[in-house]
This record gives sequence, C-alpha cells and structure tokens, in this order.
Amino acid sequence: MPVYNYTTLDDPLVIAGQTEAWGINDLGQIVGEYGDGTGKTHGFLDSGGRFTTIDDPFTTTLTIAGGINHGGQVVGYYQVERRQRRPRFLLQPQ
Repeated sequence: MPVYNYTTLDDPLVIAGQTEAWGINDLGQIVGEYGDGTGKTHGFLDSGGRFTTIDDPFTTTLTIAGGINHGGQVVGYYQVERRQRRPRFLLQPQ
C-alpha cells in the first residue's frame, strides 16, 4: 500500500473548516477559496506555505481562484455584489 503525506491547508485568517483548495500546479502552488466569517469569500494562493489573498478589484463579496498552471497564472471567477453574474478572471504573476 502506498504511503501518503497529508498537509492541512487553512488560511491563517479563516474560521476552521472554511478553506477549500481547487487547484495545484507542478511547483506545489495551491489555489482555492476561504470564508472570512463576515460572509465574504476570498480566493487564495498558497505558495510554499505563504498564503496570499486574491480578491478581484471589481467585487466585495466573492472571489474564487479555481486553477493554476505551471507558469503561475491563476484563473477563477468573482461575483459582483449579490447578483448572479459571475465574470471570469486571469491573474498573471508579476
């Protein structure tokens, strides 16, 4: 039977159980979402244990980072206020 190593992924700003990982690349960078306890959902990038919040500048309620490629480009979507419209975004590394 193979042996696996498990690592807990909890954004340090989050309430326990509110972090979800949605993508990982070959470099081990992980993207996902977390809830901050005020009803807002933020995207995140975990790169080597360093969490960076990803919030689209056009929203105040919800940003989801859904995937990341080997070059570090992050894709996802955000919600404008509480409307159903969910535009997509591409975040380029700097």
